[in-house]
Amino acid sequence: MNRGISISQLAKQIEDAQARQKDLLVPTNNMSMMAVAKHPVIDIEGHAFVEPTDWAHAQLGQHLGIPKTYYDKLRNEDHLDLLTENVNHWMEKDNSTRLVRLDGTDMRAILSDRYKRIDHPVVLRESLEALTDIHDVKILSSEVTAKKMYIKALFPNITGEVRDGDTIHPGVYISNSEVGGGSFEVTGFFYRDFCENGCVFGRQDVAQAVRRRHTGGKLQMADGYGIWQDDTLAAEAQMLAKQARDVVKAFSN
Repeated sequence: MNRGISISQLAKQIEDAQARQKDLLVPTNNMSMMAVAKHPVIDIEGHAFVEPTDWAHAQLGQHLGIPKTYYDKLRNEDHLDLLTENVNHWMEKDNSTRLVRLDGTDMRAILSDRYKRIDHPVVLRESLEALTDIHDVKILSSEVTAKKMYIKALFPNITGEVRDGDTIHPGVYISNSEVGGGSFEVTGFFYRDFCENGCVFGRQDVAQAVRRRHTGGKLQMADGYGIWQDDTLAAEAQMLAKQARDVVKAFSN
């Protein structure tokens, strides 16, 4: 039985989210925090008011050097005046530029301007292409959350025995984060019939895997906090996704 949601639901959620999402490059000192209806929101000068998610709040506090315990205490115990004072003081003094990832009016992440965007649609497209080419594949689990997407697929008709009665099947685990919650990764595992979660072996022990941290060259700002399109970065993201497809195919053979 599939845990989480089905692949079609996963694809639909990612497609719907992509239509709402937008990226901006914003100098930190062009942002300020204020309280609106007892919620801390960020005013991006000349653009919009956005509300950080819990994840984005944690990233903002970490970037500004505000201890998380103190940040959360001010935010959760109705001391928004002190929170906005602290955040605005340090944002005004900060000379960096941040990648702000939006989902509608929600700030889903605030990241370095060297964050490499390897997004779910590219990863999912190549992975599904590989999986649909395989006749015998079972999706053990799949999910997309505010922080991460993952797919755990099994090839049940490929079997081997470690010893009598201990049957294993190969599978692949595909995961990615668009908001700084983890690397892009495709790795293999062996599923043992008596172990529902699958037993994951070290990548170097089974086959070559793909793992890429979301770090790269500095993003360049266009007009209105937009981002210049970089064909090299886009091509690299596509190449990584194709490598993921190759790993999927290798483990199904």
